[in-house]
Amino acid sequence: MPSTPYIRVRICRAIMTVGRYCALTATALLATAITANARCNGADILSELVKDHPSVMKSVRARADAVANTQAVFWKVHKKGLTPSYLFGTMHVSEPRIHDLPEGVEKALLSSRRLALELADMSPAATMGAIAGSPRLMVYTDGSRLDQKLTADEFAEVTAVLGRAGMPAQTVAVLRPWIVGVMMSMPVCEQNAIRSGKLALDQVIGNLARMNNIPVIGLETAKLQFETFAGIPDEDQIAMLRTALAFADRREDMYETLIQAYLRRDLGIVLSLTQGLAKIAGLDHSGTASFNEALIYKRNQTMFESSKPLVAGGGAFIAVGAAHLIGDNGLVALYRKAGFNVTLGK
Repeated sequence: MPSTPYIRVRICRAIMTVGRYCALTATALLATAITANARCNGADILSELVKDHPSVMKSVRARADAVANTQAVFWKVHKKGLTPSYLFGTMHVSEPRIHDLPEGVEKALLSSRRLALELADMSPAATMGAIAGSPRLMVYTDGSRLDQKLTADEFAEVTAVLGRAGMPAQTVAVLRPWIVGVMMSMPVCEQNAIRSGKLALDQVIGNLARMNNIPVIGLETAKLQFETFAGIPDEDQIAMLRTALAFADRREDMYETLIQAYLRRDLGIVLSLTQGLAKIAGLDHSGTASFNEALIYKRNQTMFESSKPLVAGGGAFIAVGAAHLIGDNGLVALYRKAGFNVTLGK
């Protein structure tokens, strides 16, 4: 097996391109290869599902429509005697279409006393530092191997993709399934955007706050996010990775589908689409519930507890992934249960 320093260097090089996605829901796990000058030209696949898999789409749509508080990404949190605070749902990508802030968002941010993001620092250097301090979260240290958990054909497909990114098979063999999925998650165009220095929406918001001397804090740490991924049962990590492999050639379409869902405020799709895709592929979709529980629901509570003192003090602007705002245990619902009025931002 390669030495730990060698593995660490390889992981750090790879994670530089995917650090932003460690906060994304696992519905974004689709495979990619590294290709120069690639451009995003995917298509929203929901219309395709309506045509080719109507029963699956009906189920996806029903689950999405049952999710509460999906009609907006900008919310005002207020209570008598307190300066209003705000919740803003982001996507952790550089896509220019989502960088046009909804009306009122910039004004609310610049009038706030502090900004809270999921991570205060999303830079490659910060991500690599977190990885270097906890390689066990990325690499099997108990003798387990990824090539023993996948079929020979599945592992060959994984190594073919990551091999084009410069990662040898012997390194991939000792990586945990979740990090393999994350490294294969983004379409080529987004990987190239990161390499060229383009910023995710969260980073744009953070820079705007800093330019106006508004303190920026993090509700989580990169290490905590990695621990959350690594804590998902191995069998569920494998199940989600298999779904990613089954739709490896649809990575740009999935990216576009999620962008379109965000733009039209159809946020419930984020929580329902992966299960539908797994069903189409004839795969076990039990891992979806495990991923949602770990990556969204439990973290919602963590973000709520971390941000509540800021909101209770008034004048806070909370910008986190949009999936953390929605549903019966999203931040909008949690603040309402805590006695705050939460209304559409403007």
